Amino acid sequence: MPLTGFNSLCESRQKIIVSKDGGSQRKHTAENINRAEVTHYRIDGVVLTEGKKCDFLLLNETTSAAYLIELKGRDLTDAASQLESTEAALKNQLKNYILYFRIVSSKSRTHEIESAKFKKFRAAKAGKVNGIAKLIYNTDVINEKI
Repeated sequence: MPLTGFNSLCESRQKIIVSKDGGSQRKHTAENINRAEVTHYRIDGVVLTEGKKCDFLLLNETTSAAYLIELKGRDLTDAASQLESTEAALKNQLKNYILYFRIVSSKSRTHEIESAKFKKFRAAKAGKVNGIAKLIYNTDVINEKI
């Protein structure tokens, strides 16, 4: 179900959905291979205006999949916090969805990936649901089929 009171950034069965901040190289690209019903929202500063939240939410309405997407510089622990904060804030709206977490960073330093906080986040979000990784983090670009 789309977020009430907010307009989707994409058309209902759009084939390619791109989450990208203007002027940045970091982006998440979702290929809607089955032309499922989708909605796409800018979260931080639009849907949620209090506190630090993730950048985008992509909903596959057909499969009940919710992709929380954070486009980040280098701070993976901050990205994890923003994803968790968004998950908590949208808990009621997303209760019927399977949650997937995506972080696209400009650089991932080894000490960030191995920090205790990020390891804990990674462990909590590990695994696959319906053959899809619950957590994906990558440098510069994530391309996936939804």
